Amino acid sequence: GEGGSEGVRSVTLTVQSVQFEMQLRPGVLSFLREMSSLFCVYLYTMGSREYVQQALHHLDPEHDIFRPGQVLAWHPALDRTTKTLRRMLCHPHLVTIVDDSTIAWAQHLPNLLPIDRFTGDPADRSLARMAGRLRHMHAQFFAPQLAVSRHPLAPPASPAGGATRCGPAVPELRMPPPGTVPPGPPKGPPEPHGGAVPPGHGMPPPDPPAAQASQASSSRPSPVRSSPLTRRSVSATDLDADPSPSRHAPPATAASRPPAREGPAPSSVPDPPAGCSSPPAPHPAPPLGEQSLAELARGTPPALLGHSSGTPPRAAEPATRDVRTIVRCMSENVLAGVHCVFGGPADVLAGVARPPEVVLAERFGATIEATLSAKSTHLLLPPALLAPRALAQCRRTQEMLSHARSLGIEPTLHRVDLRWLLACVANWSHLPEAEWTTLSAGDPL
Repeated sequence: GEGGSEGVRSVTLTVQSVQFEMQLRPGVLSFLREMSSLFCVYLYTMGSREYVQQALHHLDPEHDIFRPGQVLAWHPALDRTTKTLRRMLCHPHLVTIVDDSTIAWAQHLPNLLPIDRFTGDPADRSLARMAGRLRHMHAQFFAPQLAVSRHPLAPPASPAGGATRCGPAVPELRMPPPGTVPPGPPKGPPEPHGGAVPPGHGMPPPDPPAAQASQASSSRPSPVRSSPLTRRSVSATDLDADPSPSRHAPPATAASRPPAREGPAPSSVPDPPAGCSSPPAPHPAPPLGEQSLAELARGTPPALLGHSSGTPPRAAEPATRDVRTIVRCMSENVLAGVHCVFGGPADVLAGVARPPEVVLAERFGATIEATLSAKSTHLLLPPALLAPRALAQCRRTQEMLSHARSLGIEPTLHRVDLRWLLACVANWSHLPEAEWTTLSAGDPL
């Protein structure tokens, strides 16, 4: 259904004898259900365990979305300002983060899909828009896997209605019919080094992709439900042994085989995702003596490929897919053409490290400069300087405006609240500047 059709609903939580009112964002329940069918969804919060347990009664009462090990709550050994992927059993190139806090994820900004903070608006549609971005990212990540599934050498797809889950796929165990004698080792003289083995002769069938279902995993009974917070941590064994039929394989094994092509051997540099202006980092070329899937499909003699002796042929490894490349390609043109300079009494860029908000804005295509130039389009000011007569009292900003007049860009230079840049990033859109040029009622002076 539509992500914003659920409306705003308020629930009451009681934590340490203190009651809190929590408002559910429009579309949050349908958003979680849909995303759990595409991803392994984790909940990472700075709230206490008691708070999270009560919130999950309303977000996931049946524990269908968040399983043990997929809820990361705050505990006293951690600070409440920084979130890190080190608490997850997953490589960063497989993780996508959705959060309204940029500073909390300062160490993992390439993985962040920012979203605007919910303020109680019943017409809020942010989750519906974010769901569309995640669907696109999922399709881009698994595009090589879909191409492999159409290849004649690819393993057969899982049965209709089969389920997937988090963790590696469990291969199906196929027992021979009763009375069947398994074939013994082949007779006759062994083949010389480099001899090609026909498909299906002495070679085990390829493992099915992790994104496809196996009957072994889908035929098991569902485990007894338990709260996601009943265990302190989750191990790799826990994830691999989860027999639930509703979980999906992580993107780690999505690109397990390269798509086959007719003609020359496939390139070792993967094609960039759709809409990306630059391709990912090239994958190292396979060493001499390796054979591609396309060459195996054509039955090319190994001797023609440098296999007269030595190591037998094997398929070239595909390049690793990285969600961070897809995220960058999705966001890099949002603020293209925006050249910003920070005004105010202090230089925001004077520190050794650039602020995380600046780094994220540059990923969205904005250019952040220390001084005004002929290309400058926006002068970002602290909210207090947008009040009447406040701008005249800031000497540094007045010098910047004088420089703008000398460059001839003062008539076209937007003087906006610096929060405009953060709002553009959170909404994935170049917002109109008119709403950010004057101090709003209630804002601090």
